[in-house]
Amino acid sequence: MRTKLLHESEGQRTFAVVLAPGEEVTECLLSFARENGIGAAAVSAIGALRRATVAFYDFETAEYVPIPLDEQLEVLTLAGDIALGDDDEPRLHLHAALGKR
Repeated sequence: MRTKLLHESEGQRTFAVVLAPGEEVTECLLSFARENGIGAAAVSAIGALRRATVAFYDFETAEYVPIPLDEQLEVLTLAGDIALGDDDEPRLHLHAALGKR
């Protein structure tokens, strides 16, 4: 993972985070948030994935149902946020639009 601070003003920072092939998106973003003291942030991204697991919330069971996607995918949009959980650890909430390459 490579990172660069692009802008900083009045306590707000904008970073570029570039993952290398094979790096895990959520693991890298959470690690980056911890290392940089980020407790609240907006996230947006584009790119490609070799495989992914997405999920939907099943209201009847009150659980997320994982859907593994084991193929090359284009990330058309990835948007969401980072916020601190009850344990003061960063949590991700992301939505993605994916397409086949």
